Amino acid sequence: MAEIGAWITAAIDSGRYQPGVSLAAGVIAADLQAPVALVRLAFTDLTFAGVLKRSGQRTSVPATGDEEAVRTQYLAARLRAQMAHGLYPPGSTLPTGPEVARLFVTADPVVRGALGILEKDGLIHRRPARPPLVLEAAGLLSPSPRSTPPLGEPAQGRFSVLQIQTSVAAAYARWHKRPYVPAAAAVREWQQLRAMARQLLKNHPASPHAGRSLRAAAAARAREVESAPLPETTLLALWHTACLAAAVGELL
Repeated sequence: MAEIGAWITAAIDSGRYQPGVSLAAGVIAADLQAPVALVRLAFTDLTFAGVLKRSGQRTSVPATGDEEAVRTQYLAARLRAQMAHGLYPPGSTLPTGPEVARLFVTADPVVRGALGILEKDGLIHRRPARPPLVLEAAGLLSPSPRSTPPLGEPAQGRFSVLQIQTSVAAAYARWHKRPYVPAAAAVREWQQLRAMARQLLKNHPASPHAGRSLRAAAAARAREVESAPLPETTLLALWHTACLAAAVGELL
């Protein structure tokens, strides 16, 4: 059992299991070819030692202040990119805090922190009981590089509405439960949702007046999220994919 605990601890230290990720005893038992009962006992020991956290039936790597700070900085960067790409030009407003939390599938503290960063940078002005106002400085932002499908990516067939709904639900579930997902699997899920977004966006031509209708605004958001590059860390990749799922869901 000590060897199992040491392996899990090393996996956390190496970044294989990142803060917030849920651990499944059955999966680890299969990886180590060890009895599930011994893995569960190792979970108990590591929980008492503070290496793992138990909440109900969920065992996970404890989130840290650093992890929340990373998510806050990432959300600020995503909103900055959306302003740079014209979704929120100077003089317009960002979505309200609760709406940002919904669109980016995150909690209020992360949203407040991200908006605080943007305000400190002189890009927005927060107002009581009103959406944040985008300031003139946002017009000076340079658009970030976009992610294009690799040349070797296989062509996708047409997806049914049910397939798209299932993929959207799966992306939400993975982000909320945060199981360990191999990096390659996270990339495949993102690529499939991108293909679904591109299919749906064929019915929504790009418009310079995206703010004139809710449907056009949803399409503009989906187009920006679909083309944004996938983060390098697995946990942020799961979050980014959940955000893409939220954008795809708005188009259904």
